[in-house]
Amino acid sequence: MSDSLVFLLLIYVAVLVTPLFLTPSVLLKPYGLLAGLMLTLPLSIILLASNEFSTPLLSFNHLDNPHKVESLLQLILVDALYGILLLLIGYFAVIFPVLKHGVSQSNDFVEPNDITVQRAYRVLAWISIAGIAAFIAFSINMGGIFALYNKMIVRSRLSEYGAGIFATYYVIAATQLMPIGTIIWAAYGRKPFQHGLFWVHLLASCLILFSQAARSPLFQFLIIIAIVTHMKSHGFNIPFRRMLSLICGLVVFPFLAFGMLSLRLGGMQNEAVAEAVLREDYINLALDLYAGRDFIDAETLLLIYDTFPSEEPYQFGGTFVAPLFAPIPRILWPNKPSMPGALMGKLFLAGDSGGFPPSLIGELYLNYGTLGVACGMFLIGAFLGVIHRATMKNRLTPAFLVIYAVLLMKFLYYIVSASFYNSITKGLGYVMPLILCVWYINRARDKSSNHRKVVTSHTNDR
Repeated sequence: MSDSLVFLLLIYVAVLVTPLFLTPSVLLKPYGLLAGLMLTLPLSIILLASNEFSTPLLSFNHLDNPHKVESLLQLILVDALYGILLLLIGYFAVIFPVLKHGVSQSNDFVEPNDITVQRAYRVLAWISIAGIAAFIAFSINMGGIFALYNKMIVRSRLSEYGAGIFATYYVIAATQLMPIGTIIWAAYGRKPFQHGLFWVHLLASCLILFSQAARSPLFQFLIIIAIVTHMKSHGFNIPFRRMLSLICGLVVFPFLAFGMLSLRLGGMQNEAVAEAVLREDYINLALDLYAGRDFIDAETLLLIYDTFPSEEPYQFGGTFVAPLFAPIPRILWPNKPSMPGALMGKLFLAGDSGGFPPSLIGELYLNYGTLGVACGMFLIGAFLGVIHRATMKNRLTPAFLVIYAVLLMKFLYYIVSASFYNSITKGLGYVMPLILCVWYINRARDKSSNHRKVVTSHTNDR
């Protein structure tokens, strides 16, 4: 790597990491998680520039000129660097007025009363039954539980399982009610980890997520449970030792992930990954998992920066509005905007019907170029600032905690790693059932409180 590329990498990492060590509690704030996810970009660039390990994607675009690759990597890093700076400007522009007025962060968890806990358990029972029923329906379509897990082991995505009347998107989405119930239990229950039934529920949720043959939902679910559990006892405070343990855990976790890939080797299409498993090159494989899968991948960005606008015109917001036109058949509108993943597949997968996510920076760039990265990152920073302000103006009730933890993890994960479409459908889509559950729990509590007030009033009148 050239000295200029190394210098840009160091500046980028410093801009991301410095706030984490200045205020460790920022790890539980929107910027902290976003910074952790975006740290995959420099690692991906280092691996790519050193030619230690790379997937075959680049062969589709014939990026075999080292000088061209390095110049594109420098352009990507410059865009990402000032994008992060503008994100921070938008972020602090929103929260600074609150900080200026001396609003302190609430760190005391508000324990729910007995009536609220009872309502939460009732909701937990309902959605758990619905989630288990959806999972049973899905597994029947797959040929039974054992057939489902056998297909999960040798396949990489649910779309390869085939489809039927039960294996629809809505039934698969309904299976998520079981993990949602676990999150509600973790927030509303009193010392849930001391109850054996909670561990059974947690394990069942993990198995349901694991059956869908995707690492991301299971990984996100466990982090959400960890966030909820920590914030119930410590609020936003993170002791320095725990912060270091968390950072080390995020670094070590990918080195344990090769086991899942080795189990699914039979169904892999990625020859580079398969060869790495066969030669037991687990270190580079784990690094590739960390830097090039589900996060910001330098190889994907290279393809985008090399193609737009020299070979393909900018989309000018096409991938942002594409979901609005999804119901319109393409036969009636052949040139309607494509979904981001489908667009990437059409351009770079040589006729393959699949696709892959462009990531945050990639989608902003393929729509509006460098200006899109700048404006988009500023607006995202402002949105994250709004979420941060909400944490400073709301007490740590169970209702606030579950919505905040899920929104923080799900929305940020998908907006950074995949696309805006994924962040809305998978991130906010996961939040909506939680909002309905929390609304019912708190509405029921309010009605009970009003009833007690009316009874007390009548008693006093007598």
